[in-house]
Amino acid sequence: MKKIFTLLACVLMAGSVFGQGKVTLVNSNLEGTQDPTWSYFWTQDGRLEGVTDEATGQGYVGLGDDKDIPGWRQFAEIVDDPVKANNHCIKVHVRSQADGEAAGNLRQDGGTIVSWDTQFFIYTKEEMPVGKFIRLKMKVRGDIGGSFDSQAHETPGEYTYYTLFGNYTYSTKWETYTTAWTEVTSNHVTNEGHSFFRAIAFNLASSNFTEGNNIYFDDIKLEMADEKPEEEVQDEGGFFNFLRHGTESADVFNLNNRTYTTFTARNFLTGADEQAEIITDTDGLPAIKVTALDVQKYTVLDAEGNPVLDENGEPTTKTGILRWNEEKQQNDTVNADDWLCQFFVTVHHKFTPGEKYRIKFKYRADKASNEDGTTNASFDSQIHTYPGDYKHYAAIGSKDFTTEWQDFDPIEGTLPSSFQNSSPNCQTIAFNLYKLKEANNYYFRFEEISFTEGYIKDEERTLGSADLDLPVNSDIDEKSTTIDMADALKVLEAEDFSFMTNETDGMKLFTQLPPKEEGDDPIETFSNILPWTDGGFVNGEGYYVDSDFDQGVQIRFNDETIDGTKINLNVWNNAEAGISFADGNTLNTKLCISKGGWYYVYNIALMSEDTFAGINGIKQVKADNGLIYNIAGQRVDGSYKGLVIKNGQKFVQK
Repeated sequence: MKKIFTLLACVLMAGSVFGQGKVTLVNSNLEGTQDPTWSYFWTQDGRLEGVTDEATGQGYVGLGDDKDIPGWRQFAEIVDDPVKANNHCIKVHVRSQADGEAAGNLRQDGGTIVSWDTQFFIYTKEEMPVGKFIRLKMKVRGDIGGSFDSQAHETPGEYTYYTLFGNYTYSTKWETYTTAWTEVTSNHVTNEGHSFFRAIAFNLASSNFTEGNNIYFDDIKLEMADEKPEEEVQDEGGFFNFLRHGTESADVFNLNNRTYTTFTARNFLTGADEQAEIITDTDGLPAIKVTALDVQKYTVLDAEGNPVLDENGEPTTKTGILRWNEEKQQNDTVNADDWLCQFFVTVHHKFTPGEKYRIKFKYRADKASNEDGTTNASFDSQIHTYPGDYKHYAAIGSKDFTTEWQDFDPIEGTLPSSFQNSSPNCQTIAFNLYKLKEANNYYFRFEEISFTEGYIKDEERTLGSADLDLPVNSDIDEKSTTIDMADALKVLEAEDFSFMTNETDGMKLFTQLPPKEEGDDPIETFSNILPWTDGGFVNGEGYYVDSDFDQGVQIRFNDETIDGTKINLNVWNNAEAGISFADGNTLNTKLCISKGGWYYVYNIALMSEDTFAGINGIKQVKADNGLIYNIAGQRVDGSYKGLVIKNGQKFVQK
């Protein structure tokens, strides 16, 4: 039986300097019972038949006028979290354009599905009046990654303003979405004399969802203040550089289902979008080269493809661009925009307002101005989610080029809150290079793009990972197995294991820290560096516990190496820990090898020696494609639940 919920709004907390308080949820994990006359969470779902409940101006449920229109608004559905055990969350199904067309009630514009075809609403009893500042924090994930925008509504579906917190890009993993403090203005309320709104709408539909999508929401918190609070600053620590090799960095990113490298160049005059060229400059040092081309003159054509004649009967020409278009390959825009030649720098870090950055690079150009000296060669900079996905017009400023190398200055700053609502999850700085509107070569030398430690996530440091099965001994002095770490050493650019013996590099185990705020989930991260010959203990939940606790599964390295890349691991189960590995039980944890702040992560399945031997034995036998076996080697079908082997590989079938 699905969980439903009760949500109660509270008054602003007394005694706050700014009158700041939470318009909060009593059950932020969505675990209670629901008031039949009120819901704080609504959905608009076009798949549903006969759903006619609407929120009235008084905030209670009333019967809608459009009784014959399927798919109106209803209370949001609360479900078991499909990826996190013992958790409940809101589920909103977002239909595809094909689904909407088949249902005959697709909301579209120009033949394309509109973003508000499916909506999710937060509907408060608390008024959000003009002059207040509001901030939203919630967890979001989707079965498919996507994005949504947000609007102000009087009640769910009673639209008042087209934008509130801006766009947000989410992934298939639970992530916390936190908006900047946003002032409620007269734009956000109705035109009927109201001075407040009470509903926030999220437009979820996308023509990219070919088979529909499910989006999930959890732990939703809304705050309000009389004045804009100061930016919250985490414990920042030192700077961490995401350009491991400076100008020659070549990390690969998969963003929006496309692959990008650290440095990407795009020239709209040719349609090129590729890794930026690395050259050896005249001083013998490497440099990034980005080439801009001349604009072109072209003949204007009519709808039949014939030249448009001017007043003298001559073909009309324009100076502009033949901008890349797969269908027409022509665009008659007269003005050649500054962004027709762009250079992008993408890093393994999502920019967060309030965090400090440090950027060091040099730049120059073949030409510093046009021939008559009226226009300087210069760049301005933007924030993008990924190369080409523009989000905000300002990043790190604008500078003029000279023909000599010069340093970018200033090199340190704090990411402003101004771009938060339009550009969370951004990882790219874009440089617009087409100021001259003519051919030129631009050169860059990067040393670093650094951010402060307090904002950096473990996954942003992780350069590679592998799955690893480990047998558990009953004898603490016995070696469990030998693993080949050649891939880890290669990814971390280490010749041997000597880097693991210092105080900052080495082995870490998966750990859990207390939440930063009441009601938040605990933070999952890695432990401090462990002495590699002592290792550490993992408890029954797979988390690291202090070694003096002396209860759990101990994982440690032996200081012998084999063939330079292999290393002995001892994995010992303390009998007092009460962790059972009988009947194929496994315990999942993670081991991190850290070098220079970068990680290689092993996703570990701890198991009995018998289970380990059985799985590895099956892996050595050529498996028939598509056949599934349990850990005892018995053939099973797709309905079998638990640890199975298919095509020689182990996985958990749910």
